[in-house]
Amino acid sequence: MRIGFNPNKDLKEVHTINHMIVIPVYIPYLKDYFKESLTILKYSIRSLILTSNNVYIIIVANGCCNEVHDYLIELKSNNLIHELLITSKIGKLNSILKGISGHSYEYVTIADADVLFLNGWQKASMEVFDEFKQAGVVGLIPMFKSFTSMTSNLILRFLFSNKLAFTQVKNPAALAHFYESLGWKNDYSKIYLEKNMTITFNSIRAIVGSGHAIATYRSLALDNMSKKSSKYLLGGDSEKEYLDLPPFQSNFWRLTTNDNFAIHMGNSLEKSTEESFKNLYDESENVNFPTSDKFNPNTLWPKISKQLWKVLKIPLFYKLFLHYKGLTKQEVETF
Repeated sequence: MRIGFNPNKDLKEVHTINHMIVIPVYIPYLKDYFKESLTILKYSIRSLILTSNNVYIIIVANGCCNEVHDYLIELKSNNLIHELLITSKIGKLNSILKGISGHSYEYVTIADADVLFLNGWQKASMEVFDEFKQAGVVGLIPMFKSFTSMTSNLILRFLFSNKLAFTQVKNPAALAHFYESLGWKNDYSKIYLEKNMTITFNSIRAIVGSGHAIATYRSLALDNMSKKSSKYLLGGDSEKEYLDLPPFQSNFWRLTTNDNFAIHMGNSLEKSTEESFKNLYDESENVNFPTSDKFNPNTLWPKISKQLWKVLKIPLFYKLFLHYKGLTKQEVETF
């Protein structure tokens, strides 16, 4: 029988933190492709702890080996992370969903387990959220042509505005390194390293579009996530279905910081990554987390803009668009 009164009954959770980060980890063994994965994971989490302030850290171990479990349990025991979920192999997206579930933080960062966080990443992303009130997703790693996916609602809104334009790439070396880390050959158009489509409000410039290696979401932008689980362990339409469509369908914008604030390490440790880690310092500056304004989702404009974007992608119109937004006629031909 129950004796007494549960002291937590009818109490509400009080947040002193408005930012959470979820990192799904899949390292089933420490050989072959995963030979250096535990080392990479250690660099990732140590860089996160060094460069972060006021963030609730959740690690989801998804089908990992015992060596990884031991490391993560030690982190939790030493209060270096807030929450550790150990599951069987359920897949990347389902791991993310488990991490998000049961929490109501205003901002949610989702990062791969092979990302090295750089100083200033929180401040830079929050500056974008603060300036661009309609931003729903802010990535930290600039990419090639990110404006071509789930951004028609922004592009068509500013089609005739000089706020939207191709501008000089801020950090070409970091941009090139990202694609090297993916195993790409250096045979892409060099204009990608020179110009990127950006939007500028006042003094803040952001790249249009975002990838998945690491990005921060307004929790409001994920509210209309309809399904509760993914059938894919990795890939398929899982990231599009769960992380891309919900913000777009509510008319949020996908953006990335204009400079590079994280490094994709891949599955092997490079000397340059070790040097980058050595240059990190303990982040002491408090971050301003802007409160989300009331946002009424506009589900009609994303649908209209998506159809208009199809028209704009007709080769003749698309070339005119690229030229109008800042590429030379010669650059358009190789873009």
